[in-house]
Amino acid sequence: MASIAIEKLKACSFPELQRTWRDEGFGKPPKIRRRLMASILAHHIQTKANGGLTKDLSRRLRDIAGIDGAKPNLSRLIELRIKPGTRLHRTWKGELHEVTALETGFVYRGKTYASLSVIAREVTGTRWSGPTFFGLKGDPPPATLQASEG
Repeated sequence: MASIAIEKLKACSFPELQRTWRDEGFGKPPKIRRRLMASILAHHIQTKANGGLTKDLSRRLRDIAGIDGAKPNLSRLIELRIKPGTRLHRTWKGELHEVTALETGFVYRGKTYASLSVIAREVTGTRWSGPTFFGLKGDPPPATLQASEG
C-alpha cells in the first residue's frame, strides 16, 4: 500500500503535493523544491505504514545531534557497528595480527575478547583505543591496516 502511494507522489504536480502536505497534517507547505517535498511525504507515508524509529535509535540520534540541549556528541556517531565475520588486520612491529568480529566480541588467536581495546593492549603491551589501533576511528594507522568482510 505504501509503495503505491509513494509511486503516485512521483507523478504529482507541485500543487497536488502541497495539498497532500496539508492533508497529512503538516500545515502550510514550506517553500522547498518539489522533489524534496515528495521525498519528505514519501518518508512520512513509509513511517505511517511501517512504524518509525525505535525509541533507542531516536534517543541515540538526539544525543548525537545534541538536540536535548547537550553539546553534539560526535564520538557516539563513530560507535562501532562491525558485522560479525569481519576480519581486521594490523601489522605491529613486523607481525600481522588478525581479529575476527563476532556478534558479541572478537576472536584473536583463538581466544574471545569483549573489546578491541583489550586486544590492542595484548598486542602492544600499552593502553590503546582498540578502534583507533585497528583504524576504525580517527586517523588510520600506517598503510599496514586492512579490513575485510568474511
